[in-house]
Amino acid sequence: MRLVCIVGTRPEAVKLAPLVRELRNQPHIHTDVINSGQHGDAPPKLLEELGVRTDEDLRTVTSGSLTEMTGWLGRQLHDSHLLQRADLVVVQGDTTTGVAAAMAARQRGIPVAHVEAGLRSGDVRSPFPEEEHRRTIATLASLHFAPTALAGRNLRREGISAERIAVTGNTIVDALDQFHAPVNAAGSNPSAAIRTVLMTLHRRESWGSPLASLCDAVRDVVLEHPDSRLVVPVHPNPVVAAIVKARLGGWPRVELLPPLPYRAFVKQLRLARLVITDSGGVQEEAVTLGKRVLILRSVSDRPEGIWAGMARLDGVSPAAVRSALYEELNRHWEERPCRVYGDGHAAKRIVIALGRWREGRYPLLPPELEFRGDPFSEALSARSRTCRS
Repeated sequence: MRLVCIVGTRPEAVKLAPLVRELRNQPHIHTDVINSGQHGDAPPKLLEELGVRTDEDLRTVTSGSLTEMTGWLGRQLHDSHLLQRADLVVVQGDTTTGVAAAMAARQRGIPVAHVEAGLRSGDVRSPFPEEEHRRTIATLASLHFAPTALAGRNLRREGISAERIAVTGNTIVDALDQFHAPVNAAGSNPSAAIRTVLMTLHRRESWGSPLASLCDAVRDVVLEHPDSRLVVPVHPNPVVAAIVKARLGGWPRVELLPPLPYRAFVKQLRLARLVITDSGGVQEEAVTLGKRVLILRSVSDRPEGIWAGMARLDGVSPAAVRSALYEELNRHWEERPCRVYGDGHAAKRIVIALGRWREGRYPLLPPELEFRGDPFSEALSARSRTCRS
């Protein structure tokens, strides 16, 4: 069986790397990786850091409207010689690359497997365009690998056959378990004299004055706490970077960093006392590592961390963010890694499911093999079973 995994962004590269490594250990599966070019050469470099090579690198436009980028990506992927030879195309998440690859594959009659399927916010404008993308991919995919039981329920409510859904856990936890760099004990102490607040911002719905106001709100609160500092890896999108640098550059105890290699970013996560983010993947990583998370969104598509008591969703108004950040910086709590998003075996479950699909066996995973580590499993005892000190 010939599989093609499509990446185009940094998150896709991180989340598909464990799966590609697992697939390439299977003697009866040939796996190629295509970089769509959506984030230029960043995904291949990141994959190389994680021990995965790309087999085809496409050129694409990195600016312009979403419509232009989707059309260009679709044409490039449709004409890819590796995609044309595939028995199955694997896409991840909710990116423009993912939806374009799913459409290109289906136009060629090639079935699609969707990794991280079933996330829903319930609001097609938040996050935008991701909520629309993943709903579209769900209509195109033949196999749906849901990270949590909630995601699986979302898919079934939309009419997708239960036998084609497998609850696998999220491959981001596999990546953390396999690839994160160790941090010495002294450096990873969250109760150190200077508390680090790590912040990542990039969502399209916050561009412009909302992003500037959020930066101002976080900066002001951190500066009012002399025992705290703010660390911000700046997103490479120039629309985001210009605002972040203008509002946060040059202030004491505020450090702006370039986009980081994966291990370096995870090291920053482990050093942080608190994480502020509008990124879905960073939410998952931070909660898994036991960090408190302040989510800068109006709705959540990953509520498991909130239910587990690790994350909070207070909206995106500057006043709400200030209030929440004050409360978090004055909170006393003990770090506790929390496995609500996965247990480090998602890639293995996906490989098992692919083998059953290839043999025509359904469901894709027997119930006893599915990931059950989120708050929906064993309802009342979920938190004690999935979060450990």
